[in-house]
Amino acid sequence: MAKRRCLTKIRVTQNNVDDEHCDTTFTSFSTEEVRNINSSNVNERTNTNNGLQEETRLSSSSEHSRALMSHFDEATGDDESDTAERTVKSRGPTLLADIWNQSPDEKLVVKFNKEGQPYGEESSILASFIGTIGRNPELAPQGYTDWRLVPKEYKVRCINEIKLRFSFPRCGEDHIQKALGRTVKDFRGELKATYYEPNKHNRTSLVNAKPPRVPRDQCLKLLSNWDHDKTKRRATINRNNQKNQNMPHCAGRQSIAQLRAKKTIDGVEPSRAQIFIETHKDRKTRDKKSIDEESAKAVEKMKEKLEELPNGIEQMNGKIAWKGDIFDQVIGKEERRGRVRGVGGGVCASKLWGDFSGQQQSSEQRGEDSSNLVEKLLNDIKVMQSKHSEEMRVLQEKRDLELKTVMDKHHRLESHIHELVNLFTQRAPTNNPKDISDTTEYSNSIN
Repeated sequence: MAKRRCLTKIRVTQNNVDDEHCDTTFTSFSTEEVRNINSSNVNERTNTNNGLQEETRLSSSSEHSRALMSHFDEATGDDESDTAERTVKSRGPTLLADIWNQSPDEKLVVKFNKEGQPYGEESSILASFIGTIGRNPELAPQGYTDWRLVPKEYKVRCINEIKLRFSFPRCGEDHIQKALGRTVKDFRGELKATYYEPNKHNRTSLVNAKPPRVPRDQCLKLLSNWDHDKTKRRATINRNNQKNQNMPHCAGRQSIAQLRAKKTIDGVEPSRAQIFIETHKDRKTRDKKSIDEESAKAVEKMKEKLEELPNGIEQMNGKIAWKGDIFDQVIGKEERRGRVRGVGGGVCASKLWGDFSGQQQSSEQRGEDSSNLVEKLLNDIKVMQSKHSEEMRVLQEKRDLELKTVMDKHHRLESHIHELVNLFTQRAPTNNPKDISDTTEYSNSIN
């Protein structure tokens, strides 16, 4: 708990609290409740409990707080019974009672980097606090197959609970929403692995075996989803994909953003290759497990390429990753859409090199593509010019034909007029009725 006192905090006033925060129920834990929760693990957590008792001397909990505490009490009771059967003590669920009981006038300041990732000691506490929310069905219901399907009011309530205790930039909300979705999904997976029996068709017994913290209606929705054929097929595919994964890292709970911040020297951030080397080492555990052979070969190749660079530092205009860097040269796989390997979660290709393709291209390939594009544009221009010339030719022929038709009509009319003039000129005027009759007949014949 002494380490918690070194965290960055700011003091806020009630007048500065946003209206949206006022709708959020402030959940607090009393000292007595915290003491009861941790009594089962007193041998391992004596010092921690003493620190909690000193920092959580607030007023008695609200009714919502007692309901939330009952979930944690029941979950801890389940852990105790399992511990008795296995004769192995467990640490119990993460409660973060001191954060839930934190004064409304104080907030932990969480820093985010330019890629929108949290870093620093406060980010670890934020991640743990998000975990306590994602595992609380009252705040984050478990009856939905996807976090995106959860009604907006639940998401707003979760964000407001976090805003009451943490201060972070607006760009961090997207990361927090994704983290909440992952936490809810992970908890759903834990419930399935612990309580679900695929071959057990008695749903009543499955519901009765559910953990107390999950409401009955949410449990029934989970069972319906798990029994669906589509879900079973997807689970089989995911299990096979998990078995085929290779090159696991050994960074533990520390995020890549935190590690990158620690390894930044004089404003120069480490590249993907340097981060890969740091996160793929022989594990310093009791079993002293070594990294896999494929990771060892990749680390060796990256070290050789880094030694060829000046001062062994790989950088390019302040970027942490780019197409054709050492990591890309050694791993040699295409990036998936929406993510970039080796830089941590929440970073997509558009944030780093401005496209969504995920295709690895060298400068020569990009130059060749540009030349092909120019050639294609020139060909398109030629085709358009040829098409335009053909259209103009057809239009000119049509205009000439219409003009010829008009001129022919004009010539015929002139010819008729000339004949009439000649007729009247050759014949002098007379009063003879016969001559007048002949002239009239001739005029009618012309018309």
